[in-house]
Amino acid sequence: MRPPRRRSLPAAAAAAFALAAALGATLGGCVTVEPDETRSSGPSPSPAAGDNAPDAPRREGGGGRQPDGGAEELPREERTGPGDPAEGGRSEEPERRGAGGAAGAGRSPGADREPPAAEEPRDPARPGAGGGEPEPVLIAVPDWPGGQANAAVAGWVLENELGIPVERVWADQEGAWEALAEGRADVILEDWGALPDARERHVDRDRAVVPAGPLGITGHVGWYVSGDFAEAHPEALDWRRLNDYAALLGGQVLQGDPQFATRDQEIIEDLGLDLRPVPAGSEEALLDSLRRADAGGEPVLGYFWQPHWLSAEVDLAEVRLPGYYPRIPLRKYLNAEFASEGGEAVAFLREFAWTAEDQNAVAELIAGEGLSLSAAAERWARAHPETVASWVEAAESAEAAD
Repeated sequence: MRPPRRRSLPAAAAAAFALAAALGATLGGCVTVEPDETRSSGPSPSPAAGDNAPDAPRREGGGGRQPDGGAEELPREERTGPGDPAEGGRSEEPERRGAGGAAGAGRSPGADREPPAAEEPRDPARPGAGGGEPEPVLIAVPDWPGGQANAAVAGWVLENELGIPVERVWADQEGAWEALAEGRADVILEDWGALPDARERHVDRDRAVVPAGPLGITGHVGWYVSGDFAEAHPEALDWRRLNDYAALLGGQVLQGDPQFATRDQEIIEDLGLDLRPVPAGSEEALLDSLRRADAGGEPVLGYFWQPHWLSAEVDLAEVRLPGYYPRIPLRKYLNAEFASEGGEAVAFLREFAWTAEDQNAVAELIAGEGLSLSAAAERWARAHPETVASWVEAAESAEAAD
């Protein structure tokens, strides 16, 4: 996940929704849909990716699973995580794009193919003509790895445990809400509450979208130091003692991209801290600094957010600040028509919930190791059969009760 640009939140809501900094909510209304294994993890997690987001619909078709541990080789500019991901085979499935222009930054192979003809109106889960396969479930996929992990695992269970095809709809947050309301997406699996106007319009007013329950994860932004630093200097985790360690921490709060929307300057001034906010230049640069600090390098006080896949790789401890950055339960939403007609798929999506640790583990496979979404989901699902079985059983029970 990554923070939004300052323009992504209305000024009146900026304070209340500062936690949406963890999201990467670049609000350009972009929705892209593409085939299953033509891209490893979506747009770059760097906030700059929002300016280069695709501006045409592109859908991922429900292709077959990759073998356990498979990874895609993507051009460096298309890779999500810092460093070189594992190498491996790449799907040959063609990309499908809606009319409207280029696929944009981070586009997958086949992005220059001609767009397909306009699609017929869809009935989200009814069998096709003659009792054929159900229509695919359209899962909105954001450009941060944690959100991609949700879509990867939920899609894997739908396809491989319930026999329901899936298509992934790549979208920024504003685009995902619009697609959900219009039936071009069926589900958002991770919403941080950064767009209260969209929720009010589509859920409360026109009722085109319905809540689908909690994801089971609480999102949070804060200041973090390495676990070793916290162990050596436990008092530094109390903001009242932070000035005692300001020089040791370089006198700064290290941020990511310069356009991250944060409240760090306000916090520093309000609390009288001998610190200054310093952008690292990008999210990747921030993560590299946190890695080096974890490995025994120069201590870092960093602006960071949870859940985040780096937490599966390094040990971090949070400084206890007053409530500038609230904790937000992440929630799911469904297209209203799909919710009423989607049957077992809807029952499963309502039941789907997991922990930040599980999400981080899958996101690290995607962003850190470079696995495709399907390969990462399969590896996690094979290692957690009880959790998968509990989702399936709960969905089947809920569907039977209806």
